[in-house]
Amino acid sequence: MKLYDISPFLLQAEVFDGDPIPELKQVKSIKNSDEYNLTELTVCSHNGSHIDAPLHFCENGKSITELSLEKFYGPCVVAEASEPITARWVSENLPWNCTRLIVKFTSPDCFITQSAVNEINRFHIELVGVNSLSVAFGEQTAEIHRELFLHDIALLEGLVLDEVPVGEYTLCAFPLKVDGAEASVCRAVLIKSKSESEVEIKDFDI
Repeated sequence: MKLYDISPFLLQAEVFDGDPIPELKQVKSIKNSDEYNLTELTVCSHNGSHIDAPLHFCENGKSITELSLEKFYGPCVVAEASEPITARWVSENLPWNCTRLIVKFTSPDCFITQSAVNEINRFHIELVGVNSLSVAFGEQTAEIHRELFLHDIALLEGLVLDEVPVGEYTLCAFPLKVDGAEASVCRAVLIKSKSESEVEIKDFDI
């Protein structure tokens, strides 16, 4: 199998405007005659690759620990978009059995539109992921988040997909177990299993 690490380096990742910047502070250091190394990490729940739970935009929505872990592991489809995602794009790019969708934006003008949300909600989608800091921007940001959350869809944002071809994968992106949090950083990985045609067959002498 092949593993694609689709998380950015946390301390170098782009930060959403207004969010706290992550920081790693050295508390103990062997170089400073301490017996061991120890660091303190200060991080916003929306830094780097992270998962939004409904509580992010819904007052009584589920927190990150109330979401089923099954959402964050299983088959997914990686699709590519070069313009805003509409209902037509969804109908043309989502297989009928798609349960996790990751969209590789190839333009800074890409985002999920309201019409796309309505179409996505017709599927039994567990998770939507994007390689931007948010699935939507501007005036419709909150509305689009809420619409997806009302259908129990988790959002995986801040991904790095430059080296990932479109296709089918297994997603593994578990959030931290932080009680009451509206989001959590995660380490997101795509797993690509080799097809039978790619498996090397060796001849053995009997």
